[in-house]
Amino acid sequence: MHRQLLTILLLLSCLNIQKSVAVTNSWKVIPTTCLVKERGDVCNLKLTIEVPQELLGNSATEVCFALEDIILSCAQSTSEYIEVDVEFNKEQRFSVLLAGKTAYETKLIIQTTSPIVKKRRVRNPWSLF
Repeated sequence: MHRQLLTILLLLSCLNIQKSVAVTNSWKVIPTTCLVKERGDVCNLKLTIEVPQELLGNSATEVCFALEDIILSCAQSTSEYIEVDVEFNKEQRFSVLLAGKTAYETKLIIQTTSPIVKKRRVRNPWSLF
């Protein structure tokens, strides 16, 4: 009897975990990678954020956007899709805040089109004598 009760509790806790994972997996931020010509160039992106409808509810919810804990903008929204313009020149942590609490975070990455040039060694690093 005791073993059956433990098994049931374990199954219920697993279902609870799967439910919370499903909610957090439904967030989407597109795009998360920016392509620039050279390292240090400024990247301008228009991000599209898909907010899970169950988090927004029927009434307007205040949604805020932040780069590295600096709030960019806030808006009242009932829409699942929100667009926001961001500008950055190095990898940044992008956060979505609902009712003042961090609801989702992702990393915005910068990639360069120009190859990284490595200096060639003039002397060999070894010697016979």
